Amino acid sequence: MIKTREDIGKLSKGIVAFCVRNETSLENYHSDNVPITDERMKVLMKEIVNNMNFVLENLYNEESSELMESFLLKYAALYTRKWDDPEEPDVVKNLKTLLEENEI
Repeated sequence: MIKTREDIGKLSKGIVAFCVRNETSLENYHSDNVPITDERMKVLMKEIVNNMNFVLENLYNEESSELMESFLLKYAALYTRKWDDPEEPDVVKNLKTLLEENEI
C-alpha cells in the first residue's frame, strides 16, 4: 500500500506514463511530429479517459488495488526515471488560499 509522499509521486508518474504518454496515440503524434487537430485531440482524450478509468477501477477495487499499485510503480520505474518529481500546481495553491480566505 502506498504510504509515503515519494511513493505517491512515483505512482503519479506511473499513472501519467500509462494513461497519457505511452499507451495512447500521443506517442505516435510526438514521434511522427504530427499536429494535434481537434479530431485527434478527441481521440486522444477518449484514450486517456478509458485508461484512467481502468486504473481507477483497479485502484479502488479491494481485490486488485495492490496489484495495480505494484504495476504502476514498476511502470514508473521503467519509463519515468528522468522525469521531474511532482510539484504542487498553482491551481492547488490558489484553491488553498481561496478556502482559507473564506474559512471553508
